[in-house]
Amino acid sequence: MRSLRFVYHLCYLLALLAVLWLTWYVRDVPLETALFTGQLRIDSLSTFFALLTLLLALVQWALRLRPVWPTLLLTLCLSGAYATSNLLLVAAGYLLATLIEVVAGRLPRPAPLAPRAIWLLLPVVCFGVAVAGLQTRAGTWHYHAPLAGAGLNSFVFWFVLLATILGSAVHMYAHVLTPAMTSGPHTLAGICLALAWCYPLVRLYSLGPWNAGWHAATLLLSGALALWAVWRALVAPIITRTHWLLWSQLGVALIGLGLGTSAGIVAGCYALMLVPLLLAGLARPTASETQAVVPSPAMLSWAFWLLSPALPLTAPFVSFWMGIGAAAASRMFLLVGILWLAGLLYTLTIIQYTRPLLSAAPGRTGRTVAWVAGISVVLGVTAPTLVWMVIRPIVQQLQGGLTPFGDIVLWPWGGLIALDAARRPVATLPSLTLFLLMLVLGALAWLLLRLQRMMDNRRG
Repeated sequence: MRSLRFVYHLCYLLALLAVLWLTWYVRDVPLETALFTGQLRIDSLSTFFALLTLLLALVQWALRLRPVWPTLLLTLCLSGAYATSNLLLVAAGYLLATLIEVVAGRLPRPAPLAPRAIWLLLPVVCFGVAVAGLQTRAGTWHYHAPLAGAGLNSFVFWFVLLATILGSAVHMYAHVLTPAMTSGPHTLAGICLALAWCYPLVRLYSLGPWNAGWHAATLLLSGALALWAVWRALVAPIITRTHWLLWSQLGVALIGLGLGTSAGIVAGCYALMLVPLLLAGLARPTASETQAVVPSPAMLSWAFWLLSPALPLTAPFVSFWMGIGAAAASRMFLLVGILWLAGLLYTLTIIQYTRPLLSAAPGRTGRTVAWVAGISVVLGVTAPTLVWMVIRPIVQQLQGGLTPFGDIVLWPWGGLIALDAARRPVATLPSLTLFLLMLVLGALAWLLLRLQRMMDNRRG
């Protein structure tokens, strides 16, 4: 058993190093070879989503969840889908990954397999219809072919958008409905696929720019998803609260990706990178964990604050700042309000999450939250470096399909700066205006929590 575990960890480490090397290698020019009859093509978007999948596998390793085979097989299928330019093979990879998730999710309970499999396979069917429509119109399965852009029409877009929304919804919601599975490896398989379904939508920018209606539909659905999910997280039982928060974070990412600007892609990709971090910090303890070496309540409370958007220069703060800056740069001020409200509800949910854990938290869980909070600060402070090394190459390689209404560029003194279409500064990090707005958000969250506790004490 130990030898198998060593082999798994070694393979994972080698895969992670390979993806990190590829991320640097393809930052300027995609990797294309004649191997596999020219089907292999790896660019920055491919390596980014492969890195997300490996980070979720790292969460499973850190939380010591068993078994590991669903995540291992899922990683192989999704990595194969990201590494090819043939959209038919991409659909086949998603089909295999979904079947693995269906089987892994059925293992803990004797629930009927057919109804759940139908819902989970429905996004694959929608994506397959979109790929077939693209091939019929453009005459090619490859997204980088010279005539591939001619196949991007409303039929293809709507089925890809439907696949993305359904894919993220059914894989997240399936585990919200089964709270007993909130810490299992099958849950990680579902979250991997929920994130993976963002890839086909972003890949459409490789075919060409979107029209205004496509942007509007994506922003409407993603904004509604972000608000609805964070509201459900606020009122849901604590055992399902993590999944609602992750779902809300996915909605925030889709808002940025749907803007179709350089700033939006940066904001959306950075928001996706936080999903493994939040999963590690907010994962529910397993039944086998014991009560031992609990950190002080003040330390645990501050650790959860560092996982909320209320404190400046934490990773969630930077994520919401990027989303607000991208929306402001595109003159989408309604989205600014939606993101600010979502950030407020997000903070309230995170802080309420600490209350049941202050009196009884497993020792390893408390230490994990403290470590994740520290990583949140590091990711927030080093956000310009992450954008430059990991996300900016994606923007450069998708530039032909993006609109010029907003951009996020590196700024030597402020870190990052959001520009509108006229290249005028809209927001900087740190920005005094946004800094004060986020302080107001934190103060309002603290005030609402105090009022709630006063009402609870009066009732008691």
